[in-house]
Amino acid sequence: MKPKADDAKRRGLNVREGYLSDITEKYDFLSLINVFSHIPDFHDFLKDVKKILKPDGEFFLETGNIGDLPNASDVPTELDLPDHLIFAGEKTIAGFLTDAGFSIIEIKSRRKDTPLNSLKNIAKKALGRQVTLALPYTSPYRTLLIRAKLKAY
Repeated sequence: MKPKADDAKRRGLNVREGYLSDITEKYDFLSLINVFSHIPDFHDFLKDVKKILKPDGEFFLETGNIGDLPNASDVPTELDLPDHLIFAGEKTIAGFLTDAGFSIIEIKSRRKDTPLNSLKNIAKKALGRQVTLALPYTSPYRTLLIRAKLKAY
């Protein structure tokens, strides 16, 4: 996302813009934070991830468990559709990773419906944004933190 890359550069960070498929270097670790739902074909994306990870390289993924929820009203924040292309849950994402040759090291989930998030949603609602207001600690929505390791063959 060019605006975010430009902002990071203004802050003095060394940012490389481009596609994973264009990277030839190998890395020990790759993280994907709140990007999963923006990728139209995660299966193909993981092929590119595997190409740039060293053997036994690790992959960290943070995303929501929207695919595990019974209905959209359980999401404590707006979805910004059509920006999000796909939603999945813990088992589906773990399945993508294991099918692609990763072993799951750890899966954690973190609540999103904290009192602070509720206050943020009240402020967003006051500003006219479309949000679901709910009491803290009542939503089944969670942030998933998944750590996986590329299986060495």
